[in-house]
Amino acid sequence: MVQQHSNLYLQWALRNLSLWDGDFSELDNLYHLHGSNDKTFPIKNIGAPFDSIEDGDHFMVFNKAETIAEKILSKISTQ
Repeated sequence: MVQQHSNLYLQWALRNLSLWDGDFSELDNLYHLHGSNDKTFPIKNIGAPFDSIEDGDHFMVFNKAETIAEKILSKISTQ
């Protein structure tokens, strides 16, 4: 991503990301999966509720796809 975008865009994106104050309180059916090894968005900075993927990183949708699919299917089947 860094090589594909200008410095101006990356500065804008990082500034807005760091200042964003998302409010998910109205999303009662939100299911947040987060990687325990995500260096881009460290799990220590993630507010509850969430379900973690052990050793999942920022690209876990590619290298942990089966685990993610299992968790999502399990969550869907219990609702």
